[in-house]
Amino acid sequence: MLVAGLLLAAQSGASTERVVPILDAPRIALEGIEPDHASLEIVTVPMVFPVAGKVEWEDTFLASRGSRRHFGQDLMAEKMTPLVACFDGWVTLHKAKAAGGHNWLELHGLNAWRACYLHINNDTPGTDDGLGSDAYAFAPGLKDRDYVRAGQFIAYVGDSGNAEDVAPHCHFELWDSMARAVVNAGPSLLAAEHVELPHRP
Repeated sequence: MLVAGLLLAAQSGASTERVVPILDAPRIALEGIEPDHASLEIVTVPMVFPVAGKVEWEDTFLASRGSRRHFGQDLMAEKMTPLVACFDGWVTLHKAKAAGGHNWLELHGLNAWRACYLHINNDTPGTDDGLGSDAYAFAPGLKDRDYVRAGQFIAYVGDSGNAEDVAPHCHFELWDSMARAVVNAGPSLLAAEHVELPHRP
């Protein structure tokens, strides 16, 4: 279940939540940034939900992960479920350097926010062989620095990296590019537009 306080803030329009219009995003000055670059400020960035179709998630922002804190939200979905651009911007692709390696993507938004998509697929469909990075990680033809629009297909859900021993999911992070701080993506995900199928480029 989502944390009750987050639900209340999202549903009631409580004063702790700040909706950030896209044109205002570059002027954000986050307060309360922690030493590990995590901000405790509640911000809602207009976006498309990053997973197309069926997905499950709960708020785990800053949950303990041993010696570190969890900076993202784990969006649980079947392997090979399409991932879509959450807002307009350009992409940086981080391709696995060897079989079984980690695939992930950064989306640098025109709104001065940066979204990170981790654990992108590295398997041949129907397997867990770690040999599918070249053909089944990113959208066909997608290249570094390509411009994408919100809702456009960019990659596939998978279990690469340190997710090999857990269920497939997209670890999704939302960073303020100006403050270089990660925020809780939960409010933005709650308010996001869901798409069943990716939009055409």
